Amino acid sequence: MALLTPSRWRARTENLVSILNSGHRTFQGGMQAMFHTNIEIVTIEELSALDQTSIQRACDALAVHAPADRIDTVLAYTSLEPRTHLGAPYNQLKLQLAQLGYASQMLSESILTEPDWKLMNLALGIFSKAGATPWVLRDALPRVDMFLGIEMSHPVTDQGRAGGRCVAFVNIFDSYSRWRFMDGSARPVRMEERLPAIEAMIRSAVTRARALRSASPPRDIVIHYFKRLSEAELSAIKRALAAELNEFRLAIVALTTLMVFEFMMTPIKGTTLQGDRL
Repeated sequence: MALLTPSRWRARTENLVSILNSGHRTFQGGMQAMFHTNIEIVTIEELSALDQTSIQRACDALAVHAPADRIDTVLAYTSLEPRTHLGAPYNQLKLQLAQLGYASQMLSESILTEPDWKLMNLALGIFSKAGATPWVLRDALPRVDMFLGIEMSHPVTDQGRAGGRCVAFVNIFDSYSRWRFMDGSARPVRMEERLPAIEAMIRSAVTRARALRSASPPRDIVIHYFKRLSEAELSAIKRALAAELNEFRLAIVALTTLMVFEFMMTPIKGTTLQGDRL
């Protein structure tokens, strides 16, 4: 791992990595217990400021001292400034690092000062972005050959969100809930043109998924969408699947912010069972 941090946050950032490795009461056993690995810091580059010039300078120095083929993940500090324009520090850091071939995990001041209940998510993000698979199901799910998670993102410009445009992409998982690949396009399309874009994206994803299944093409397909599907969206999905598969069974899962889920935490000895509602 490489660290990219202002000098005033350097000690806290190094300490955070130490906590991730050794563990904490909210992340018992640390990286070794959860993922059977430890984080090794290869190099640390200091950010003199969070303006575009300073970010570019620090990223260029990182590329010289520790090229991307030597680094699994860059842990980079960024401000809490809103990410509504391309010039925001978060977007600039992500952009510069990605152009140099680095996967990155961002850190904010709140994570460094109050890491307790953020450690698990942070560790998971670091491990996944390093290219590893965190965990899979012990047994394959019955009647599920593949999951397609469809998402849409609205492009951001220096003036803010680009109204009426979106970028569609899909993540594909197998019957063990193992992530296989992402498919999509970085080309923004107008919202009224999203249906052909979704259709083309699903056809491409199914074609790639078939290549991974030498025994037989996928038939039982589960699609997760960020909202309830409209009739037009459902029709586009069915057309795409019918164009690539002779037969298929389709299930739709839509989890939205309007739904309430109850997650129960495993009780610590001597305490009562607690629940978190999201």
